[in-house]
Amino acid sequence: MLVDKFELVKDNASTLPISRQIAEALKQAIINNQIGADVVLPSVRDIARELQISRSTAARAIDELSAQGYVIAEMGSCSRVAPHLPGKSADLPARITVEREADLSRFAQTLQSRFDCGAVDLKINYTGPVLREFPLATWRDLLVRHCKAATEEETLYVPEPFGYSPLREAYTSYLIRARAVKVTKDRLVTFASRNLRLDLIARLLLNPGDTVAMEDPGFPAAREQLLAAGATLIPIGVDSQGLLVDQLQALETPPRLIYVTPSHQAPTGAVMSMIRRKQLLQYAARHKCYIIEDDYDSEFRYDGRPLPSLQGMDCDDRTIYFSCLWNVMAPVSRIGFMVVPEALVEAMSAAKSLVERDVSMVEQAAVTDFINEGHLEKQIRRQRSRYASRRENVLNLLEELFVDSVWTAPESAGLDLLVRFNETYDSLSIEEAAVRSNLPLQATRKFYQGEPRAREYVIPFASMEEDDFRARIEKFHALLKA
Repeated sequence: MLVDKFELVKDNASTLPISRQIAEALKQAIINNQIGADVVLPSVRDIARELQISRSTAARAIDELSAQGYVIAEMGSCSRVAPHLPGKSADLPARITVEREADLSRFAQTLQSRFDCGAVDLKINYTGPVLREFPLATWRDLLVRHCKAATEEETLYVPEPFGYSPLREAYTSYLIRARAVKVTKDRLVTFASRNLRLDLIARLLLNPGDTVAMEDPGFPAAREQLLAAGATLIPIGVDSQGLLVDQLQALETPPRLIYVTPSHQAPTGAVMSMIRRKQLLQYAARHKCYIIEDDYDSEFRYDGRPLPSLQGMDCDDRTIYFSCLWNVMAPVSRIGFMVVPEALVEAMSAAKSLVERDVSMVEQAAVTDFINEGHLEKQIRRQRSRYASRRENVLNLLEELFVDSVWTAPESAGLDLLVRFNETYDSLSIEEAAVRSNLPLQATRKFYQGEPRAREYVIPFASMEEDDFRARIEKFHALLKA
């Protein structure tokens, strides 16, 4: 069969299906310009008759070429070769000059420089709750409830900048009874993810060059967000009582913002003493600066009740309070919350309207019921007991295997344990042994703005079954001793 000086034949000895033979032969002829652009191909009927095959076989060949973009096949019309082949365009010049360097904003340039020096790492190590330990059946039922039987109010809901009002009411009540936070639902802001909170506050309160005091060591992700916003960071040391307020007081110019984790300092685990809390609040009030209190895992304190929030002690309304459900409900929900001072409500409402307004209605409604029906606090109690046992297991194993060659942080809280190895071991050997034993040991060097402490690590224990952890730590120990 001749098609534009190309003969189409079938090979009965080939292992390829007839339809594939036809499609491949036509495609190669089109690519090699044996069949020109816009040439009308024989009809399916003609191909079937000439090659003595069924119409469906011939149709499959044309359909395959059409799906790949080599043929234009229209219902009730003949098929023809596409004018432009896949990956080629007659409208483009033969050689394209690509601009390799974009004219980036200052924000983007800062980000790029931090990536280039290795300060920003896109690889995130998940150390949160274990999915199998979450009440998935309950969560599924709540989601189904709000998917199938949505009330008219929910169906017609117009997204609010601060989030679904019933959820804000529910979480407000929880924060008051669990963390002694001074809050009303009108000051509580809901976010689809915890990461946007600091970015938005930085945009509202910071101009390029403004100073922010931050714990050193402290959260690396928060540090990078503040740097990207153009802030100048002032590292403030921490000790066993938390942030060293004396170092703040020694500054010639007060910072615009102070970022702290007073309930469980990251990564040292220190809890800010009552004296330091009062000093910090007095300093902020005197110098008119705001405090960001990141209360990221205060639910998990294993000796006694969780300490009340710093924000709850603030009589001058200078504290911006961060809270989230990540450590309790991830990965099924990563909703975050922020309590803003009264003076910032209007500006935050305007900003939130622009950058994030449509948080999932179904998820917000399901979380509301999860709180109001008592599932949240029940899950926290269950996790607290489980994690306390796992933490104790880690401590016992470290003491059993390493005796006095490893120091562990004394504070009984959080989802990971700070450890420091003595000079018996070197960092390279420790980290190689951790990789080979699959022990989740993470160096704290990225928490430091200045010189990091040698041989210091955190061990995330929340997701580790006791038998599994024993096997890994024993292998780790054996590798270090080898």
